[in-house]
Amino acid sequence: MDRETGTVQVRAVFANADLFITPGQFAKVRLPLYTKADTLLVPEIALGTDQRGRYLMVVDKESKAQYRPVTVGQVMLDGTVVIEEGLTKDDMVIVNGLQRARPGLPVAAEQQGAAEKAKQEFRK
Repeated sequence: MDRETGTVQVRAVFANADLFITPGQFAKVRLPLYTKADTLLVPEIALGTDQRGRYLMVVDKESKAQYRPVTVGQVMLDGTVVIEEGLTKDDMVIVNGLQRARPGLPVAAEQQGAAEKAKQEFRK
């Protein structure tokens, strides 16, 4: 590691059949430093920011929108964000229609199968 720039020089070999990358090019690469089991991921578009910090709108047991402050972790490449605190695996996160969602107002929630999609992506 270069202490002055905070960078690490790495050399990699990979297939480039379509010649998308030409010789002499440089790239920024993000490598995960660790993996954590049972990590909660949400789409980045579901996150909101206000003066109190980052938050999500979730659906409670009475089908009403609720404000939920969260602690955000690493941003993943596929547009998802790791949620470290403030959300449980049973919470339903509002992703679409956030402009109309207000705390305490009823919502018509539909599950989009995000859990299965996330499991498939995690197994790759």
